[in-house]
This record gives sequence, structure tokens and C-alpha cells, in this order.
Amino acid sequence: MKSGKIIITLTGQPSVAGSQRIVTFDQFMVNGNLIEGTKTITYNGNGQYSIMLVGGKLTTAEGKVITREANRIRTIIAGQDTEDRKDNVFEVTGVVSGETSGGFVYTKEIIEPLIVSRDCFWVTKGLIEATVGDYAYSINFGDGTCDNLATKIVDGEEEQFTMEMRIRKMWLKRWKEHRGN
Repeated sequence: MKSGKIIITLTGQPSVAGSQRIVTFDQFMVNGNLIEGTKTITYNGNGQYSIMLVGGKLTTAEGKVITREANRIRTIIAGQDTEDRKDNVFEVTGVVSGETSGGFVYTKEIIEPLIVSRDCFWVTKGLIEATVGDYAYSINFGDGTCDNLATKIVDGEEEQFTMEMRIRKMWLKRWKEHRGN
């Protein structure tokens, strides 16, 4: 069940440098969970977008609070010169931080740009370093091969794992938000 409003303000034409899409929430709730914050997507020109989330907050129906701030850059590095969106390849950099519902402060920083290709279901390359409370780890997404394998690194110990659909769905959701779909 949803209630409240999502307010999207557009400034300028999407393909003009400096244009923005600003997303805010007015008492917006999903299944009793209150969503707050301001997400600003700015087109910098040359296929590059700045994506900022300020004051991101989810208050669950049970009263738990999760916060999130984000500052990312998404750049089209291939396929921009064609009409076929399936050949688009993106490079994503930036940092996300906040606090979990358990009170742990977290940070996730993209150390080596994430590579996301429209013709692959997975993030194919890049490195993230993360901390949640005192727990630190890295995720290496590979060498550019289109597969669902990644490596988690904790204290120098590497463990390969299979990415689940939710990771790709997260990226797909963000891509659709980026495109305005």
C-alpha cells in the first residue's frame, strides 16, 4: 500500500548540460514505511551524470530508522553514439554512507569504477570497499567478463560468491531511475 507523494522537478532539457531532475517525497509511504530525502540527478554533459542523495531516510512501520547519503558519477563510456541502448556501457564511481537500523555506521566507496553494460545482467568489473561498524570488506566484480561471479575480500582472505538477482535488480532499478522510466 502506498500513500503520499513523490515530487519530481525537472529543470531544463535532459540532454542539456546543467539540467536536473530533483526527486523529493511528501509523506510518501510504502507498506507503512516512510521514505524521505532529496535525490538530485544533474547532467554534466558528455554522457556524464552526477547523482546525489541528501537526507535519505527510511523509517519502518516498526519505528526503525535507516539513513543513506550518496554521491555518485555515472558516465556512458560506450554506445552513446548509437540509437541502440543495448550497446551502452556505463562507468560508476562514488561513495554511499549512512546508518543501519541496528545503529551501525556504514560506508561503501567505489575504489575502481564499476562497469555496467546494458547487454549483461551483472556488474562486470570494479572494486568496492565497505565498512559496517568495525567490519571491513571489499567486493571485486571481476575482469569485465559477463558472469554472476564476484569475490569478497576480508582481512586479505578471498572468497568467490555468486551474485544474486537482487544485486542486478538494484542496478536495473537505478538505471531505470536514471533514464526516467
